[in-house]
Amino acid sequence: MEFLAIAIVSGFGAVLSYMALRDALLIDKPWFSLPAACVSVVLFVWAVRLCLAAGYPWLLASLIVAFPFGISHAYFVATLVGNAMRGTARFMMGDKNIEVAPTFDMAEAALKRGEFDQAIALFEEAVRTWPKSPTPQVHMADALIRLQRFPEAAGCLRKAVALIPEPADASPVVFRLADVLAKQMGQRDQAAQVLQDFIRRYPDTKFADYARERLAGLG
Repeated sequence: MEFLAIAIVSGFGAVLSYMALRDALLIDKPWFSLPAACVSVVLFVWAVRLCLAAGYPWLLASLIVAFPFGISHAYFVATLVGNAMRGTARFMMGDKNIEVAPTFDMAEAALKRGEFDQAIALFEEAVRTWPKSPTPQVHMADALIRLQRFPEAAGCLRKAVALIPEPADASPVVFRLADVLAKQMGQRDQAAQVLQDFIRRYPDTKFADYARERLAGLG
């Protein structure tokens, strides 16, 4: 009876793991993460008790159950632990010191799998989490460019530029924005305006000189 109960719990955990693999955003939902965490605790306690009992039949049974469950559940446990560690770090260090989360890695993985809606949802979550950081906006723009959603990508790049005070950091984003406007959208006048605004903002820097060269290339 006990073995059957644990097998049922393991199966439930495997289903939760599959759901987490299909939709990474579920990890941050309390209605999902709390039951899944309970499953992990139950199985851990059961495994410890079996090890203490050291009964060969039960140990063999635990290995049979744990092997398929471990494969399917490993991703969820790793992500859950990672989220807990990031939450602790943000509490101790402050949000401003931890601006880039594994959300970006999950979004890139989703893009490689061809799950574009999932990737965009993850990037949008990052933008909402760090609204004053340019990093999520730039990542979001890169994803949108890969999806050939150029007007939206240009909007993200404009927002990112507005959040970057230093010319050394702003110039690559400005130049990327100008390229999207001129090459992908055919809006050369808009691209020229972006470069002119950057030059006016930082007139006496080498980055303004780079912008002038690009402006001349637009004709």
